[in-house]
Amino acid sequence: MPNSGSTEPVEVRRCRTRREAEEHALVLAALGIDCHLVPRGDGVNPFVSLCVGAPDAARAREQLFLYERENASRRQPLLRGGLGLRGLDAAMLYGAVLLFFFAATRQQIFSLDWAGAGAAQTGLILAGAWWRTVTALVLHIDLGHLLGNLAFGVAFGLLLARLLGSGLAWLCVLLAGALGNA
Repeated sequence: MPNSGSTEPVEVRRCRTRREAEEHALVLAALGIDCHLVPRGDGVNPFVSLCVGAPDAARAREQLFLYERENASRRQPLLRGGLGLRGLDAAMLYGAVLLFFFAATRQQIFSLDWAGAGAAQTGLILAGAWWRTVTALVLHIDLGHLLGNLAFGVAFGLLLARLLGSGLAWLCVLLAGALGNA
């Protein structure tokens, strides 16, 4: 790395981890800015200072700012501060659909035999009624079965929505259930 010509180092960034400091040092090295890492802080609050020569300080700060701005979306943690509500609307729809079909099956709404029309029956599925693998997902034998699927489905769906996004998460839940029935 080129020598900055200054004997007095200037701190341009404080990093929480050595890895973060090394990443920023790599950015500066790619630009030809000489830098070094200095471990600091106490045992409770350690940090690493990224230092450069005084003549390079302004340019280094500017380039690190640009690098951070460019990579801001990549740096967002997947699970920040608790569960969050991403996918809550789809989770509520999931619950509403299960509750509707539970009531429809119990009350024979529209004078239909909901369980007979949509249950996962192996012979019928193998004979081509593949849609039963999906319709069976909304049919429940009793209240305990329904409540278990609601609790697990909502919890799992919300967690998955935080990782994949709401639409893809709930599509995966639907496909996993259908494949399980198949």
